[in-house]
Amino acid sequence: VPVQDTANLATVLPQARKAPSSRFGITLTAWGTGREPSVGAKVRLRDVEVSSLPPLAGDVDGTLEGGVIDVSGRVWGPQNDLLAATLGGGFDLPRLVMENLGGQPRDERAYLDDLTTQIDVVGLPLETARLISPSLTPLHGKLVGAIAVEGSAANPEITADLSVRGARVGEVAIKTLTLDAEVRQRQLSGRLELVPRDDGELYAEMWTPIDLGLAGGLTGEQRFGQDGLSGSIQADDLPMGLIAAFIPTASDAVGGIDIDGSVNGS
Repeated sequence: VPVQDTANLATVLPQARKAPSSRFGITLTAWGTGREPSVGAKVRLRDVEVSSLPPLAGDVDGTLEGGVIDVSGRVWGPQNDLLAATLGGGFDLPRLVMENLGGQPRDERAYLDDLTTQIDVVGLPLETARLISPSLTPLHGKLVGAIAVEGSAANPEITADLSVRGARVGEVAIKTLTLDAEVRQRQLSGRLELVPRDDGELYAEMWTPIDLGLAGGLTGEQRFGQDGLSGSIQADDLPMGLIAAFIPTASDAVGGIDIDGSVNGS
């Protein structure tokens, strides 16, 4: 598919606006044998506008050869890179084809193994989240940090260390907004810190069993509904404007709110 007009892109990402110079292209190649096929892909996005942001561009390049997958990508704006990502690991394409198209009995193992994935975020505007969820409109600022994934696809280990520079929620300026999370041995732990610039603070922590593995055909309840959820949230004089930003009917709310809560169960 040659680099071309992105009119069809809106069917996938409704929040993306078509700039006069917007372009999208994809190139697919295949080689090798039926027993050991190899494939390659290149994806190009140019001058895609999201909300009032300057046009964004992105490249993704990937190969699968000799049972090894290698993918790299980046997103950038007019002045600098915003996000860079790499993914590597072993991928059993022949087994995937035979099990899904050839009638071979399904193996419970994941097709992807020996993961080494790194995502470096170096200033991604939060407004880009509107591509996925328009309800995140009140969020502003630039996301920085890193996400790493290792291990097997059946039992991945994930770490995330993220913060937001120049954060603002609605009309409330934020001095500190950080999120630290990790998944180890099918256990998720996370901590959120939010401190407005003028007054107030919020801290939240959570621990819960979770199964993000790609193997086994687990149901949503099996992945996220296990017993062992534990969490807490404390807020001191948190500006009501933070809540009003997400609830239009509460736009006239003023003052601060204190919270001391916990959650347990599944």
